[in-house]
Amino acid sequence: MNRALKSFLAAAALLLPSAAYADEYVFSGKWQQVASNAGQCSSCTITIIRQGTLMTVTANNGWSAVLRNNLSANARFAEGTGQWRANADSAYDNAPFHVTFVLKDDKLHMRMLARIKNNTTQWIKAVFDRPIPAKEKRGLPQALRINFPDQTDPIRPVSSATGTPS
Repeated sequence: MNRALKSFLAAAALLLPSAAYADEYVFSGKWQQVASNAGQCSSCTITIIRQGTLMTVTANNGWSAVLRNNLSANARFAEGTGQWRANADSAYDNAPFHVTFVLKDDKLHMRMLARIKNNTTQWIKAVFDRPIPAKEKRGLPQALRINFPDQTDPIRPVSSATGTPS
């Protein structure tokens, strides 16, 4: 092999792991639930924070998990374990679970297998998307409508004395 090709291969070998590592950031941030087999919840969100080689997930509806991303495999796949918070009225009271996340078409797909109170397992599947900023949810401001009298041409000035176009 010539020297240039060896240098290129060495550089590529060094960059591949860091490229996969950089891809981990695609999980980070806030996500809003858009679908679930456990019921629709437009206010349900999760926040993923990368902390070194691990990621933490915190849901606003009572669960959290620690994820690992296999950097040598697929950087758009992460898995881990977590637990629901204590809530005596819920089937998920302190329920431990295993969770996987897959990023596909800019949507985050979650599969959670929880061990519930009666020692059975329950699959929870959900899809998350990046939340729409509040400003965009409200929509654009209404355009002001300027009403001109039917006889008035808005291009030609109106005489203040007579009220007719000049």
